[in-house]
Amino acid sequence: MSKTHSMPDHLYFQLGGFGDRQSLELEENGALIIESGNAGISWFYPGEKNTTKWETPNAEKWAAFMTCLEELKVWHWEPQYFQTDMCDGIQWEVKLELGDKSLHSHGTNKTPDGFDEFKAAVKELLS
Repeated sequence: MSKTHSMPDHLYFQLGGFGDRQSLELEENGALIIESGNAGISWFYPGEKNTTKWETPNAEKWAAFMTCLEELKVWHWEPQYFQTDMCDGIQWEVKLELGDKSLHSHGTNKTPDGFDEFKAAVKELLS
């Protein structure tokens, strides 16, 4: 499958907490590779311990995801979000590229407005 403007040129998303994480990355063929961590916590995808899965969303799912990115103003997220007065919590990272747009945002224990909706959009993309 060749990439079109209905999907990003690059997408990487990682979310987790102490001792566990899930990540996804867009491959050249349009598939998403999802890796689950040691605990198998379903951060955004129903996972099992230490698994790697592949999903290939259809054009409608990509279109809905891309629309959601615009609605959530993801391209305007700050580079970093941190809440330092917590000892345990979540860590996350998002890298996106589409044409001349790019985003690299990450955080610890703090997320931008719309982050929960972004996670929901990722879940929908993978369903």
